Amino acid sequence: MLTLFLLTCGALLVVGQDEPQGSVHSGCNETISEGQGVITSSNFPELYNPNTNCYWQIRVEPDRTAVVEFTYFNVENSANCGYDSVQVYNGPTVTHPKLGTFCGPFRPNRVLSTSNQLLLTFKSDESTQKTGFVALFYSIQLQRAEPNSCGGLLTEDEGGFHSVDFPKSNYPNGMTCVWHIRTSPDRRVVLRFGKMTLESSENCRFDAVTVLGGSTEADGSRFLGRFCQRSAIPDDIESPGNEMYVTFSSDSSGSEIGFDATYATKVARSRSVTPVTTARPIVEERVCPDLQTLTSPGSITSPGYKTVGGYPNLINCGWRIVAPRGHRIRLRIVNFDLEADKTGACLYDYVVIHDGRELTSNLLMNKTCGSIPSRYVTSSGNEMSIRMVTDGSGNADGFRFTYQFISPTTTTTTTERTTTTIAPTTTTAAATTTSASSSVCTSDCIHNEDLATSICSMSHALLLKVVRIRNRPDGGVRVLTVVVKSFKSGSLTVRTNKKAKLWLEVPCPDCFVPLTRKSRYLVMGSMATSRGAQLNEGDFVAKLKRNLLRTAKKSLRRCRRVRRHGRKKRKNRRGKHARHPSV
Repeated sequence: MLTLFLLTCGALLVVGQDEPQGSVHSGCNETISEGQGVITSSNFPELYNPNTNCYWQIRVEPDRTAVVEFTYFNVENSANCGYDSVQVYNGPTVTHPKLGTFCGPFRPNRVLSTSNQLLLTFKSDESTQKTGFVALFYSIQLQRAEPNSCGGLLTEDEGGFHSVDFPKSNYPNGMTCVWHIRTSPDRRVVLRFGKMTLESSENCRFDAVTVLGGSTEADGSRFLGRFCQRSAIPDDIESPGNEMYVTFSSDSSGSEIGFDATYATKVARSRSVTPVTTARPIVEERVCPDLQTLTSPGSITSPGYKTVGGYPNLINCGWRIVAPRGHRIRLRIVNFDLEADKTGACLYDYVVIHDGRELTSNLLMNKTCGSIPSRYVTSSGNEMSIRMVTDGSGNADGFRFTYQFISPTTTTTTTERTTTTIAPTTTTAAATTTSASSSVCTSDCIHNEDLATSICSMSHALLLKVVRIRNRPDGGVRVLTVVVKSFKSGSLTVRTNKKAKLWLEVPCPDCFVPLTRKSRYLVMGSMATSRGAQLNEGDFVAKLKRNLLRTAKKSLRRCRRVRRHGRKKRKNRRGKHARHPSV
């Protein structure tokens, strides 16, 4: 069946490109060194597996451009593709610029790399599976750009280009054009857009111009912006090196007059900082490590943290924290201030935190930007990865994190070379409340007492009855509860009609109201972990009262109305842009 399907889709390839005859890759986590081939989601054309986290590293022939083209696509749809999604990166790892995030029933345009390497990832959650995708990968050789051509190579020190048929008529639908500007190694490219009228959409998800910049010597390129409105584009976009890639993509419906752009070059000079007398320190611009491994408790700050000018632009920094085997990592977000994004998608500057290694682990903190309050993040194993990415403009103070290692029996602070042993707490027959004090919770607790706003953002909201309380050797407690009512169960599987029992891990019981046997509590938070349910600082816990339950139900109805209104707006916005997957 699969062979017939691929033959049917052969006509979807660009004119002049032979149908890929390489092997079919339907496994998970593969490194592929072939000139062409096929990648499918698991079980295709049946439903893909739940809780999938797969990647395919693609490497085609040197000195050619790697291309991914989807011939079939049907992945669970959600806002910002938060549930299931396919992502394509401009290089072999997630540290390279992201070329696209896709979900839903609509087949994306083909995606072109700026080199001979691409990374394709696919993730799915525990619910709602679809049939998945079929992606063809192959290589092309960019030709010299001609007037009115759809992309090409530009090697002069100055020039210009425009979308197809600009300004005589609207650009065609369903196209992807890449202009590769490459000048002398000692110069930088400066791009300026003239007119731009593209199909308008939220987060530029329909038609858009994406700009990447880099240099011949550097490995990979940097994300400089994604635009669909002229008012959002800065006057000049400067590449950090002598190369720039401008990609224009249009979807299958709706088009406008397009855009035109000119570019010039200037001599590349190192950036210097003029000393200024100020209360805040000034630092030279520095390049952070692509991935720094940390094996001792300590702290992490973004480059230029709380300095004049803030953190640098166009950086891609990574930190990997590795604790001794059997330990976990407890990270505190002390300060956090990044360039805000009004869309909420954090398209400009952002930080992500992974529960383990970047490519193969789940997210502890999704893309985050703007300012957020202090809180804690705890890993499920002995590794945690942090990634900070910034674009070509705008910045802020940055962030400061502290972290320590947690053991079931000891907490070790390497910097002070001391080991503190926590004695087990004994429980008498009369003891019915949690009063253990965990040495893991040395910092001030973060209390969340805002029910009305918390219930919308929290992934879990449960009404629980405490049955049993057990003290843990590390000062935390294990609480056996009965699920009385599930307002939001998230990724936890609960069946309230059968009085489902749920073990709740509480590493820092002093951060919440005392839990007593036979009492009922409203509990909200991001409770699901790889080890079950856990209460973390910043989660909401309150003993049940009549007015509390009434407030919770009222707030939950308000959240649902907001979500329905958002879905209705998105549906109306798509309206005329309704498209159907090609099969």
